[in-house]
Amino acid sequence: RDVSSDATVVHTALMEVGGNAYDGNAMYDPRHTPMRAEQILARVLGALDARWGYCGRFGGYHVLGNNCEHFGTWARYGFQQSDQVGKGMAWAGAGLGFL
Repeated sequence: RDVSSDATVVHTALMEVGGNAYDGNAMYDPRHTPMRAEQILARVLGALDARWGYCGRFGGYHVLGNNCEHFGTWARYGFQQSDQVGKGMAWAGAGLGFL
């Protein structure tokens, strides 16, 4: 699941970690309608709740199948996707093609 067996997710105010309220990845906005900010926040906070549980629905962290980008797109758009993983797999496949 993760590197540490005692890993914890905490809710921290944005001003405590830097950045601004508009930081984030909106790359899918041209193709998909994002949810309203209130909906996104409700989804994220609900996902941290053990009763509702994102991990219960999608499993724990996995670098290829369930990483922070998957979580972010799920929260914003309602589906999981990671272009980082897709691009990495494409580059790896291209590299194998040269062998």
